[in-house]
Amino acid sequence: MQPIATVAAAFLIAVSASYAVAGTVDLPRYPATSPDGNVILFSWRGDLWKCPSTGGGALRLTSNPANEGRSAFSPDGASIVFDSDRDGGRNLFIMKSDGSDVRQLTFGDSAAILSGTGVDGTGRPVAYFESMRESDLYRAARPYMVPLAGGSVERACDAFGSHPIATRNGATVLFERGSSAWFRRGYQGPDQRDVWTFDRATGRFAQLTDWKGNDGWAFPAGEDIIYLSDRGNGKSINIWRKKFTAPATDPGTQLTSFDDDVREIAVSTDGRVAIFSNWDSLWRLDLATPGAQPIKIAIQAAEDESDRIRPRSVGRDVTEAQLSPDGKTMAMVAYGDVYVKGVEERTPFVRVTRTPARERDIAWMPDGTKLLFSSDSDGNDSIYEATVVQTRGEVRSAFKDKVNPKKEEPKAEPAAAPAAAPATEPVTAPAPAVVDPAAPAPVAATPVVEPAKTDEPKETNKVDDKKDDKKDEKKADKKDDKKDEGARWADAVKIEVKPFIALPALSERGPSPSPDGKKVAYRRDLNTLVIRDVATGEEKELRTGFDQSIDWRWSPDSRMLAIRQDDDNFNSDIWIQPADGSAPAVNISRHPDMDVNPRWSSDSKVLAFGSTRVGNDGDVYMVFLDKDLEGMQRFELDQYFKDAAEAAKKKAAERSPKKPESKKDDSKKDESKKDEAKKDEPKGDDSNKDDAKKDDAKKDKKDPPKPLDLDDAYMRLRRLTTMPGNELDLEISPAGDRVFFMGGTGEAAGLNSVAWSGGETKKLGAGGSIQHMSLAGDKLVVVGKGGASVVNLPAGDAKAIDLSDTVELDLAAQSNQKFLEMARTMGSVFYSPTMNGCDWPKLTTKWSALANNARTDEEFDYVANRFLGELNASHLGVRSPGSEGAGRLPVGRIGARTVFAEGGFRVEELLRDGPATKGQTPLAVGDVIVAVNGEVVKPGVSIEDVFRGTAGKETVVRVMRAPAPGEPRMELDAIVVPGSSGEIRELTYQDTLRRARETVTRLSNGRIGYLHIAAMDQASLDVYERDLYAQADGKDGLIIDVRNNGGGSTADRLLSSIMVQPHAYTVPRGADPAKKGHYPVDRLFIQRYSLPIDMLCNEKSFSNAEITAHAFKTLKRGTLVGTQTYGGVISTGSTSLIDGTTVRTPFRGWYLPDGTDMEQHGAMPDIVVPQTAEDESASRDTQLETAVADLLRRL
Repeated sequence: MQPIATVAAAFLIAVSASYAVAGTVDLPRYPATSPDGNVILFSWRGDLWKCPSTGGGALRLTSNPANEGRSAFSPDGASIVFDSDRDGGRNLFIMKSDGSDVRQLTFGDSAAILSGTGVDGTGRPVAYFESMRESDLYRAARPYMVPLAGGSVERACDAFGSHPIATRNGATVLFERGSSAWFRRGYQGPDQRDVWTFDRATGRFAQLTDWKGNDGWAFPAGEDIIYLSDRGNGKSINIWRKKFTAPATDPGTQLTSFDDDVREIAVSTDGRVAIFSNWDSLWRLDLATPGAQPIKIAIQAAEDESDRIRPRSVGRDVTEAQLSPDGKTMAMVAYGDVYVKGVEERTPFVRVTRTPARERDIAWMPDGTKLLFSSDSDGNDSIYEATVVQTRGEVRSAFKDKVNPKKEEPKAEPAAAPAAAPATEPVTAPAPAVVDPAAPAPVAATPVVEPAKTDEPKETNKVDDKKDDKKDEKKADKKDDKKDEGARWADAVKIEVKPFIALPALSERGPSPSPDGKKVAYRRDLNTLVIRDVATGEEKELRTGFDQSIDWRWSPDSRMLAIRQDDDNFNSDIWIQPADGSAPAVNISRHPDMDVNPRWSSDSKVLAFGSTRVGNDGDVYMVFLDKDLEGMQRFELDQYFKDAAEAAKKKAAERSPKKPESKKDDSKKDESKKDEAKKDEPKGDDSNKDDAKKDDAKKDKKDPPKPLDLDDAYMRLRRLTTMPGNELDLEISPAGDRVFFMGGTGEAAGLNSVAWSGGETKKLGAGGSIQHMSLAGDKLVVVGKGGASVVNLPAGDAKAIDLSDTVELDLAAQSNQKFLEMARTMGSVFYSPTMNGCDWPKLTTKWSALANNARTDEEFDYVANRFLGELNASHLGVRSPGSEGAGRLPVGRIGARTVFAEGGFRVEELLRDGPATKGQTPLAVGDVIVAVNGEVVKPGVSIEDVFRGTAGKETVVRVMRAPAPGEPRMELDAIVVPGSSGEIRELTYQDTLRRARETVTRLSNGRIGYLHIAAMDQASLDVYERDLYAQADGKDGLIIDVRNNGGGSTADRLLSSIMVQPHAYTVPRGADPAKKGHYPVDRLFIQRYSLPIDMLCNEKSFSNAEITAHAFKTLKRGTLVGTQTYGGVISTGSTSLIDGTTVRTPFRGWYLPDGTDMEQHGAMPDIVVPQTAEDESASRDTQLETAVADLLRRL
């Protein structure tokens, strides 16, 4: 073995020689220390680094696209164990201390989170980690260990827990129970963390800390433990030290007093040095010197180019697309930037914006001159306009004019008088005179002849007239150019961007120009619909409320808007209101289910929208807003739609910007004709002219439009689709005779259409998101996975608008943009107006500085989640989109618990109905697996490793089996089809329920039924209704178990089943009249139960499951048994950042009738029964036993 001191010395020489110039390491995380505390490891930029514990240059140990996180030196310092997602999941790997010879240790599908290394009870070097690899119903990790030499994963103890680490001799395992997230600052609820120990020799558990907040990350240090706790001020996490033998109520001594949290910590094997992270640095604390203060470690390291800049092809990142009014140019948003591109093939694109900011909400002005969009480039969402400054044609023309200037034409010489005879010698012609280009063209000279007298104007007047003509022509050309401004987009090379609406301290999003271009509607501060006059800048708030997803659509005549908005009960309806606010909005859908996406026909007489009012499926609905259409017969409606289609095409042709044809000569002729006509007009009598003007005025004055029939529109709706699934993404044809929508399942999934009369739908193309329809109704713009495309109607053939651009992402700038957008969004949507007492602007400024140090997705998530943790709230979380990573082979699961023994994996336990028990060649307890598909099992491999890639495949498993105890083993080949982790998880869940039911039946002598609700969703509710009959029918009482239920939304449906108040019972002829309480189930909304009930809950009951537990207790339906629920009840949504990062957005609080906020106030059981580590080890359910006993007393 190479001495640790020698390794450290060689390392110090290497780093001093390798790093002459380096930058500061600004976000080091997950520190580890060598056994003697002289060398530290840390994660930075997604890789592992090491440096002296006193600071200096750091050496990069790994360079992999994957994320390397936690690490630890082996007990002898020669190797390093680390967790990484380089195999597609998060598993443990081991390498030499110089970064070479990487080898995989675990192969699970569930994340393995390293906590350290040490020895087990026999002195074998192992790595300790936590994982949820056993598909337990209890929603917590277990502590595990795996030999550093390789081999099977084993439990460190049989209780649930995390962050296991052993004492130096391996006799005792420290771990923590509870799983509240460390980044949530100030949580003091039933799922808080405490430090525990497990004595391997006695099998006993002991609680070392007892604090209502979080204690954890414990390490042994001689007779003491070093641990992290937020007990100092109830919020800031710091380092504490206490004796192993001290009572749990004795917290020991606080060693640090940071305001910002001490995060990850590592302690040297000898217990003399602690290395920890705080804010943007690592720190060293001398544990051997009483009263020592932490010392900041200055670390330098050189970054690769890939650490700062990341190229990204954005062709498949298109999220929005809008076709210009003339149909020649497509505007798109791709990865937060605006692009324009001609729709013709091979035309180049122009990138309109080039900032780290996020641009979106593109919209063309109706004349095509401007493209509007929103951007957060000024630190808040504002609306900008883009216009064309220069086109390719203009560049080429200017280039030609400068390179090949026009030659100036010479003045013509007067013609010479006729000569008597030709000259005998050549005569040299004079040099041409320089001609003023503004002067009239020269004319040839004629013989001098006395001109005859005439009354015509002189030639000079004609020249003046020509000058005037040219001026008029220039004015006309300028006017024509202005009309043709929209056509320049397809040829644009230079575009100007400037603010359109940018109000300080306010957010402006979603610009939507009116069809006549006179007004723009937009969303201010996310929830107020504002109408802005383009010419004057005057604004009017048309509609406000709390709904931050309010959306609308202008009527084609620009007079009204169809608005979708939630009311205070979160019911979404369709409202129609005049754009000038002259009349109140009218609800034309009026239904307690969701109504969305209103779409007008071109004459405003037909409206289509989506609704979930039948069976919770989203269907297409239509209504005639003009009752005259209701009275038409089918043939009349067919003609109406035909006429409407023609009118729409004509209107589209009139509105579409077109380049006017040049008719200079014809205009001159027309003007001369007008002049001649003027000469012939009688003078002095203008009466006829005045009459003509009056007639023209009458013609120009249009009759006011007929009011729409809105008041009873909700009663005249017609359902057009009945397909399974949702058909809510839709557009209507200009005529109103057909609706195009995304929907369907199976082969029917994709772009479909349905006629106004409903009935059969027509499949047109692949799926995606409908953006809009052209004015003429002949094109539909769709954005799918491959980008934007134009679907030609009615055929349905699609033309892709290719965008091939690769951008260089400045990772620091992107982190800054993402962070500020996330903070801004959370500040506007979080359910507490006071942000739970946080100074949000101040915190945003503080944490944005740290976020700027993040370069990898995982680093950003780390900072962002800690920032949101300042809110001390549930339903928060930031998660970047997962990278494709390495292709991994899923592990096949046979449903057997095994240990390595006798040259193979000995089967200790078989899961009922698991893969190993099925078929004609089932395995048996005691079998020893010695080969899989011909590959012999060797020492140092794990069961996951040998079954990699076998999920769902027929697999030959060779086992050694003893026919009877004491007899020689025989060799058998069995055919097994291993299942996936998900399949085994479901089988394990069903096995857990089976054992619970058997317990209840045994303890109650069959009088009580039992059912568990896995989640508060429709699938679980369907299972609940089944089990309510299967498990409770004929029983005297029922136990409903919502422990370990992560929530959902079906609490009220469940409560309607158990909170029913019987109003009658039925007795059919022939039935026993003495039996009361029966009721026809076909008359019920959901199966009901009115007999006595107990409900089980625990600290893993979360969100909607907590609402259920609170209601059960508030309504006094029965006895609530178990432990207090987590205290995490906020309705949440989510939003996406520029790169697809998901941010959860808790927006709606839940309160008990007395005003108590359910957030941080979990449901407290009537009978509190803790779940102990001893019970977990013995597989005993004391909470269930208590519930049975209580319910029996009440029967």
